[in-house]
Amino acid sequence: QLMSEDDEELLDWVLEFNKFDLYTKADVRPDVEKLWPYYQALIDKYLPGKLSW
Repeated sequence: QLMSEDDEELLDWVLEFNKFDLYTKADVRPDVEKLWPYYQALIDKYLPGKLSW
């Protein structure tokens, strides 16, 4: 079996979340260039400055 007991418990949540995964369910792939400013604004707002990993 490939799933642990923890995986089994999380599976229901993953399946529930999949309903809201809009980009991978679309017939047409998203235009990354068009979406970039939106996501860049979120990055700038919540992760300002240089990040150190």
